[in-house]
Formats: sequence, structure tokens, C-alpha cells
Amino acid sequence: MKTINKVAIVSMIFMSIMLPSCENNTEFASYEISGKILENVNSTPLKNIRVIRLSTDYLLFSDTTYTDSTGYYEFLLTDYFDKNAAFELKIEDTDKNLNGGHFQSRSVFAQVDPENWRFYTVDNQKRSIATVVADFKLQLIE
Repeated sequence: MKTINKVAIVSMIFMSIMLPSCENNTEFASYEISGKILENVNSTPLKNIRVIRLSTDYLLFSDTTYTDSTGYYEFLLTDYFDKNAAFELKIEDTDKNLNGGHFQSRSVFAQVDPENWRFYTVDNQKRSIATVVADFKLQLIE
């Protein structure tokens, strides 16, 4: 019981510090990160490209997805509100020649544009969501 009380007290202190500093009083935010991975010469969509969203200072886990037949990928996540958040993505061709060749890996950042925030209220709770569209091109390794 004492541990639960300590956790509750620490949580309340943390929220009292973080909440006032968050825009529009939202502590957590939803992020939609999506885009297309294309071949760099002809802009052909690349399927089966692995896209890894690396962990952040707050979100201690990574996530992985693969592009579909149109080169599209998408991540949906919740993290602390950061008006200028940036997410590091690692892009890798793991199927060698099955998508028309072997393409060079890249590490890139998907940056939230502060104008892409939407703020709204649900059940008297303030919420926020940012949409990040990040398209990238990969170079064929000869």
C-alpha cells in the first residue's frame, strides 16, 4: 500500500510540473507519422522496406513497420506533447533484390511542423494530435 501511495504522490508532482508547461494544457499527444518510400531516380514506390521509429527521450520503445505495394508506411503513437517533436526513422531494404534491387539504408528525421497541430476537447479533456508526412527516396546500390 505504501508503494502505491508513493507512486501516486510522484505522479501528482510530475503532472503538476508538466501540465502547466504543455500548450493548451495537454500533457500527452497523439502523433501520426506517415509517408512514402520511393526509388530516387524514377520515384518508383518501394515495397517491403523496413521503417523503424526509434525511441525518444520519453518513449522508451521503438516500433517497426514495412511499406506496402505503394511504398506507404504509417506509425500511430502517443508521446509527451512537444510542439516541435522530431522522430528518428531508420529505413532499410531487407529483402535484397525482391523489390527491384538492393537499396541503401538511411537514417532520417520526421519533424512535426508546429502548424500541423490540432487541439480539441473530448469529455472535458484537452487533446492534441500532430500529423507528420515524411516521404523519402532511397538510392539503388549497384
